Amino acid sequence: MNDSDLERWLDNDLSIEELAELESWLKASEANREQFVRLNFRDQQLRECVRADADLSTAEPEEKIVPFPTSSQKRRTWIAAAAALVVAGVSWLTVNFSSQSESVAIVQSIRKADLKLTSGDSLAPGKRLSLEEGRIALKFESGAKLALVAPAELIVQGPNSAELLRGQATVRVPGKIKGFALTTPVEKVIDLGTAFGVEVSPAGDTAISVFEGEVKLGNDQHLYAGSAVSVSEPKAEPKEIPYTEGEFAESWQLSFGIEAVSGRVKLATPSQRPNPGKVHDPESLVLFPEREEVELPKGFAIDGVEPGTYQRPFRKRSTQLQQSTTVDSYLLQYHPGNSPETQQKQTFVGELKFDRPVIGLILQKELLIQSDSTLGYSVTDFSGIERRGINVNDVVTLSPDRTRLKISFDVSTSADQIRVLIASGNYPD
Repeated sequence: MNDSDLERWLDNDLSIEELAELESWLKASEANREQFVRLNFRDQQLRECVRADADLSTAEPEEKIVPFPTSSQKRRTWIAAAAALVVAGVSWLTVNFSSQSESVAIVQSIRKADLKLTSGDSLAPGKRLSLEEGRIALKFESGAKLALVAPAELIVQGPNSAELLRGQATVRVPGKIKGFALTTPVEKVIDLGTAFGVEVSPAGDTAISVFEGEVKLGNDQHLYAGSAVSVSEPKAEPKEIPYTEGEFAESWQLSFGIEAVSGRVKLATPSQRPNPGKVHDPESLVLFPEREEVELPKGFAIDGVEPGTYQRPFRKRSTQLQQSTTVDSYLLQYHPGNSPETQQKQTFVGELKFDRPVIGLILQKELLIQSDSTLGYSVTDFSGIERRGINVNDVVTLSPDRTRLKISFDVSTSADQIRVLIASGNYPD
């Protein structure tokens, strides 16, 4: 069905066969139903404009604003279609009728993607994103975050829903938010406080991996962290498949606002993220995403807020935030454990590129300890790490635009840690 056919419905000009076709089209996808609702709303707005222009003394009855078929047979067909939508679980509340240009998601970052979009652009319901190259990260009005890696195709449906037609996406729903729904050609994944990855083949086959928390599938089956299933056709029983985290490494990284890592730095995997104190890696600096959207009060103590180079000895012990600020926190760590490979001192150099500005650095052991309860991902035991913070000869450099952090750590058998705070929000200021 196209807009012309739907406009003919508004004019009561569809045959019985065409009404049946409309009913099937409405059942086919939520995107079709939202398109239908938006067209009806637009028609209603136009009629109200005409009435206002004519200076009518009284409003037309509400049921005449959007006319229904007048014949009893056509009316029965429409009622059946409406009932089918209710059975299908349509949430009409996800469509906000206040404005046709309503934003339900925003582009948080975009990189090498063949789309005419930039960071900060708003996306309305029904927006289709077709990526043949590159990647894009979105933040929905609900707070859910979705990262899409090409080749892929996705339709933004509402403030808490999307449809993945092909390709790979990672969805993270931080905090207490729940209910984000990602639909594929054969399955529906509903978040119950989680992070999960979905990959859809060109044929529609769907693989689902749960990284954190819990999800519910369309058949009400629940999946938990560390599990993975595949579904090959609608209403088919999901089949258990091996759980692997590496396949989603790129979209997992992008979902945290990390555009690039280079050198001897890598991002913690989903299973490593909750337990940085237990992750031993003598070959790399590991970045652990911690808590998100934490509001720090004015006066919160940190080591640095300005671009430039930081190393010991510090010219002053600390500085303070000049106003309350909402941040996402990351712990960068070198922790070799008891590996014999770390008997010789080494210099680890790397660089991190964030999609939002760094607004603070915590580089001293004392301030790290003070901030653990506020910014740490969970109740993590750091008692086995004696030398937190940067040491002599360690160098941390924040770029003038605040989005790049260069690291040079001289490491041996002990651990180094710093905390990086970036601005929470939908896109860079």
